[in-house]
Amino acid sequence: MRAFIGIPVDETLTQQLQTWVKQVADTDWGQQVCWIPPQNYHLTLRFLGAKVAPQKLEQLQQTMAEWFAEGMSAFEADVMRIQRFPEADQGRFIVATLDTTLLLQCLLDEIQLQLKPLGFSKPQQRFRAHITLGRLPKVNELKLDQLLSVSLRLEVPLEDHWLQVEQLNLYQSTLTDNFPKYELLASKPLETY
Repeated sequence: MRAFIGIPVDETLTQQLQTWVKQVADTDWGQQVCWIPPQNYHLTLRFLGAKVAPQKLEQLQQTMAEWFAEGMSAFEADVMRIQRFPEADQGRFIVATLDTTLLLQCLLDEIQLQLKPLGFSKPQQRFRAHITLGRLPKVNELKLDQLLSVSLRLEVPLEDHWLQVEQLNLYQSTLTDNFPKYELLASKPLETY
């Protein structure tokens, strides 16, 4: 099974991102983008694999309740900008990127410590915090240089956006023709004061 650990996007940030999507969805290039449904917005912290054994997922669900015995506080992660991904000038995805702060990096390190005894090795790729908003077509050439100029003219300033990091979710992901379907398997709330 495909599975990942992620942070759900709170309602406030979802509305802010949707405001931007609505501004650009009717433009020439925006009409060609496959926009992600808002209920699918999330920040993937750790992709666990495309073929995770059901027993491993069961173990993970059981252990998540015990994670962070020393405590892990909730925090806010700043949304920096909307851009193409993985390369800013030619990526196929439109994403909201987040600042990988010390708190976010600490959370990633703690997750890795919890996953290691279950046989999940450290990821090879560098973590790049982002929330996927849309996917560009493969073949059709778009006027994608417009994306930067449009994002610079946003009415909603991205420096005032942040993701509430209040819980971790374990999701099962099923690929479909349009969008993946996510099933929540387990959740671990972070401490709030």
